[in-house]
Amino acid sequence: MLSPAAAKPPGGALGSLTNAWASNPKQATAVLVGLARDGLAEDALRVLEHMCASRVGVNEVHLGAAVSACSKSSQWQLALNALGRSSTSWHAAPNLISCNALISACGRGGQWKFGVRLLQHMRLLIISPDEISYNAAMSACERGGQWRCALSILSCLPSARVAPSVISCSAAISSCEKGAQWSLALGLLMGMPRFRVAPDRITHSAVISACEKAGQWQLALRILSGSTPDRISFNAAISACEKAGKWRTALSLLCQMPERRVAQSEISYNAAISACESRGRWELGFIVLTSMSRFRLVPDEFSYNSAIFACAKGGQWQWALRVFAGISEVRVACDAITCNAAISACAGGAQWQPALHMLKDIPEMRLSPDKFSYCAALSACEKGHQWQFSLSLLSEMTQTRLSGDELCHGAAISACEKDGRWQVAVSLLHQMPQRSMKPSAIMYNVVSSALETAGVWEASLALLGNMLVQRLIPDALFAGSTAGALRKAVSEESAYDLLVQLLQLWIAQDRPEAQEEGKPEEENGYLPGSSEHVRILGTAPGVIAIFKPTGVTTATAVGQVSQQLVGETAESELCNPAGLFIVSRLDHPTSGVCPFALGVAGSAAACWLQAQFAGRLVRKEYLYLCEGPALGPLGFTGAIASRLLTTDMGLVRGTSQSSRTEVSPLGREAATGYEVVARYCAPRGAAGEISELMLLLVRPLTGRTHQIRVHLASIGRPLVGDLTYGSRGSSLLPACPRLFLHCREITLRDVEGRPFVAEAPLPADLQDILACLQPVQVQESRNGNHQSEQEEQSLAGGSK
Repeated sequence: MLSPAAAKPPGGALGSLTNAWASNPKQATAVLVGLARDGLAEDALRVLEHMCASRVGVNEVHLGAAVSACSKSSQWQLALNALGRSSTSWHAAPNLISCNALISACGRGGQWKFGVRLLQHMRLLIISPDEISYNAAMSACERGGQWRCALSILSCLPSARVAPSVISCSAAISSCEKGAQWSLALGLLMGMPRFRVAPDRITHSAVISACEKAGQWQLALRILSGSTPDRISFNAAISACEKAGKWRTALSLLCQMPERRVAQSEISYNAAISACESRGRWELGFIVLTSMSRFRLVPDEFSYNSAIFACAKGGQWQWALRVFAGISEVRVACDAITCNAAISACAGGAQWQPALHMLKDIPEMRLSPDKFSYCAALSACEKGHQWQFSLSLLSEMTQTRLSGDELCHGAAISACEKDGRWQVAVSLLHQMPQRSMKPSAIMYNVVSSALETAGVWEASLALLGNMLVQRLIPDALFAGSTAGALRKAVSEESAYDLLVQLLQLWIAQDRPEAQEEGKPEEENGYLPGSSEHVRILGTAPGVIAIFKPTGVTTATAVGQVSQQLVGETAESELCNPAGLFIVSRLDHPTSGVCPFALGVAGSAAACWLQAQFAGRLVRKEYLYLCEGPALGPLGFTGAIASRLLTTDMGLVRGTSQSSRTEVSPLGREAATGYEVVARYCAPRGAAGEISELMLLLVRPLTGRTHQIRVHLASIGRPLVGDLTYGSRGSSLLPACPRLFLHCREITLRDVEGRPFVAEAPLPADLQDILACLQPVQVQESRNGNHQSEQEEQSLAGGSK
């Protein structure tokens, strides 16, 4: 065997070597084989040229070695040229080896069509394709994403009297895997015994990868358990679990790898960390990251990126920065994605100062901030109400020749809206077309909300006119904000006059089927088999109101009503066959009136009702039993206007609670009015001597998440039965089975402009609770009579 130096002779030495090759061609063969092994295509072809020039005979073996060198280096053009010149310049006919090498070269060069065409023309050269020929062609199809062609070639093997091998089946399965055809890949795996071929690790890994890409994690686990897995199989199965959000199973597979004598790799850990990230299990992602060193594995940038994203999704910006700081300790070169992930984590926690510091420090890491870096920092400033820094960041992007997109401008506009800078918000909106950006409906809605809050109705109407000039039809939220500004500054009737005009635009763009869905079909009624369950309270043009009991989600209630309206059973495959649209929701444990639009999303009926809610034109009344020190005598009224901030909790600690709201200056405007309608003594033995139970009639003006519960809890009057914001163990009524919160009345207007009122009496379970309480006897100052328990119960039952 020649040394590498001998395998690559210098140009000046070729002349002396070719003289020796004339008497001993095997030496030339050895040199060409060495060049093929190293993938030195140009050197191999140069050797052939010198051999021809020196009249050293070039045979099929020499040609095959040169073409193999081209294949090894993916030089399909050189390989094709060499084979084309073989019979004319070098007087060497192509053979099976050179044809197979050329097919492989075409596959590696992404030229699957040339590879398949050569396979078809081999018989014209009186060369019978063998297993290697077919496998090389299928591999070329796999690389080109041509799974149909690969399967067609596999089906030709029996007629060509070529027995498929495990390599043949693996190539076909891999082509299906890359083409996202998991069912075909599985079928090929199950059909391998027909060819008397046993699947190997590569075959199983390819099928598991196909299942992973298709989200078939359970099938991937089944195949893994029935095979002798390797690292690739495990990694694919862990990734399948990661994509499906099955973090527990992903971590279990990671732990099983040493038990199955399979070495873990960085890819294994990265997939497991990513699984924790997808479900917000930041603490487990951090543990997996730190445990890599025990197995002598070094985390890479992907490991840190996934861990930082997990912390960000879990709302743990401090831990995200801690992970980011650990990168320098292990000398891992962080990339722009790493920095952007850390800035995004700060944005999620409304930590605008650390976000700006990180943005400033990116050049010190020999990186350049990109558009996503600025967008993340702008998001942090937006959540922190830092409109001035938002404008500075936009200006900085222009100076660094980074083109800001709609997302960046949207964050800056939102920052101005939250800080009451409506003039700046309007200016930013008008600048977008000049910068080749089209404002979205959301941006118009944000600016409209700022104008409504500021009470500048003239500017609101001007913005509406701007939309109409651009032939944009305002959506319900924009219309509601504009109507709200008119309601504040002019009158409620002026707000409705505007909505009536916009209603004509919505009707004009309505689909015919949406208009049909807006016709009421039932006046009232109970759903089949219901007692204190979902029932229809009333209908009017474009609107239907139902009673939603406790323990039923709004989505479930609308599905049941929808099925009743079209006369279908509960087993219908359509969850909402009548096309009702939810315009307002009640929490799962809250009962009472719930209105829906008789039309699909975007229909005239849906927009009409949504706009009324957005413009605060809908009157809502709730009965709310709270506890704490007395608010005042019967008839006492009060108002709460604290801003409310809602945080998404859906991915934190795997809780079922989707969000949590708190009073915060960074929150959105919220207003709640209340009136004391009944007072009850604290039960005997209850904690708090000065506390009592109070039944309030609550009228929320806005509709923030958990608004009533949080507002009243913030003044020390938590809701009875509320384990999230309430007194919990120290409650005066710890045995209350659910939230004592009931929407008793809603007043709005139907699509014909007529008032629509829906009322729902207090449910029996809540009436039973009040019946067990002792009213506080209060001496009235004017007539000297006591407020009777009977009168209080009448109020509680819903009469006005």
